[in-house]
Amino acid sequence: MVLNWKKGFNPEKIIEDIEKSRKLDSSGKVSFQGWEQRSNFLLIKEMLDFPLEIIDRDKTEIVHKTIFELGTKGSLNKADILKEVRKKVRNFIEREKKEYVLFSTISIKKK
Repeated sequence: MVLNWKKGFNPEKIIEDIEKSRKLDSSGKVSFQGWEQRSNFLLIKEMLDFPLEIIDRDKTEIVHKTIFELGTKGSLNKADILKEVRKKVRNFIEREKKEYVLFSTISIKKK
């Protein structure tokens, strides 16, 4: 599995916008200012060519965690985002599979 940026997309402008909005507070906690940052995170997700077995919700979580973690460490860039997303995807795919048993009941009132 090789995860890359999709062909024809250039995430650098989006990453630059996210970087400009990045703020670190005195405790080192990162935040991103502006309503458009949520859309920018989703655009980054759509520019990445994820493996088919990863559902959209998990893709969103991976990108979100990546941007916040890298934003805490320093400035954001295309290469570091790709490297960290690859690591998170590899960990996600290799995680231990768990089996679940579903029990359900239905209550119907008799007439």
